Amino acid sequence: TGHYAALFRIKYVAGLLELRGDEEDLETWEVEDSLAGDDPSPLNDEGHIVPRESEYERLRNSNIARNQAALQALGLPTVPAAPPAKPKAARKKRKKKVVELPGGAPKRSRRLADATAAKAEEE
Repeated sequence: TGHYAALFRIKYVAGLLELRGDEEDLETWEVEDSLAGDDPSPLNDEGHIVPRESEYERLRNSNIARNQAALQALGLPTVPAAPPAKPKAARKKRKKKVVELPGGAPKRSRRLADATAAKAEEE
C-alpha cells in the first residue's frame, strides 16, 4: 500500500524440521495472526506434527475403556485392542506334469521344437 510497516526478523528455532533455522521478515499483522490461532498441534521429537485426536476417535476410545471396565466388573478377561497378525502360509509349488507319448518321448511344444531346429541349422 506504500506505507511503512514494522518488520520483525523471525528465526525458526523449534517446530517443524523443514522450517528450523530459516529466517524471515514478517509484518506486525503476520506475527499477530500466528499468535492468535488455536493451540498448535503438538510435535514429536523429530519435529513432525502429531495429528490431533478427532471427536470420533475420542468417542471410540471412551467406549473401549467403558466396555473393558464392564468386562472386568463381570470378571471376564479383557481383549487386546487388536488381535495378533497370523503369519501367512507359504504357497505350495506345483510340480509340472510331464506327458509322455506312446513312443516314450515326452511331449514337447512344436514352437520350441521349430526354434531348436532353427538354432541347429545356424550352427
